[in-house]
Amino acid sequence: MTKEEFKKLWEADEKGSGITFDDIADRAKEWGLFDKPKCCDINIVRYEVLKAAKCVDAEEFNPNNENWDMNLQEDYCSSEVSKLLREKGFKCGATYSKGFVKDGDGFVGGLVRHEDKITHQRAMKLLRENNIIITPQPEYFSCDRCESWGIDIWAFGNYEKLPGDFPTFEEAVEAALKYCLTELI
Repeated sequence: MTKEEFKKLWEADEKGSGITFDDIADRAKEWGLFDKPKCCDINIVRYEVLKAAKCVDAEEFNPNNENWDMNLQEDYCSSEVSKLLREKGFKCGATYSKGFVKDGDGFVGGLVRHEDKITHQRAMKLLRENNIIITPQPEYFSCDRCESWGIDIWAFGNYEKLPGDFPTFEEAVEAALKYCLTELI
């Protein structure tokens, strides 16, 4: 497969047209990028192949980019908050991400489905669409670092400050979502 053909397939849809890790490894070897690509870090091989094919999103997969972190993930709602969202009638749906999934002895490229995982961002958007706005606010700073978080909630034209002192942004958002779903809706 030529670099142009690979690029066309990769960019054809969100699934990467079903390109597998084996396909990427074959291209890496075929194009002279790696002698034994299956013995190397999948993230580096993928990035080098995407870069060689001049794929538009190649830099999003660059493991040397200071903004790239293969462990960086969205913050998800607890199962309790996810359940409350569904009970209140919010259509949460599944979330997807482009990536690779272990399938038997190899990896399959495409969309990874996260059925029951609702991100904090998605949950906050669902509430915003219903006139409830959650705004995390830094409360206490120590040595230029936020030590605690508070929550401002604007609901149906009224302002509330959620009582509590939360050590992380994520804990503050989780508490605010739970409060809104149990007390305001």
